[in-house]
Amino acid sequence: QSWRFHKQHNAWFQRFTEPQITSEEYEQGAYVYFDYNIVHDDLQTGWCYRRKENFTFRYDALEDELRTQS
Repeated sequence: QSWRFHKQHNAWFQRFTEPQITSEEYEQGAYVYFDYNIVHDDLQTGWCYRRKENFTFRYDALEDELRTQS
């Protein structure tokens, strides 16, 4: 729900809280995103959520359409 793909970060983002700043070009606030985590001490890997605070989310960096492979 409401996950958006960020083309520059190659990651899926979702709002964590309502943005503190919004404009026609961007919004700024706290977001969560999926990240592939590698823990070096025991070499565990897997997907996890991470949070970015005060992140400027530019609308032109969003993937607008889902693309299918032929």
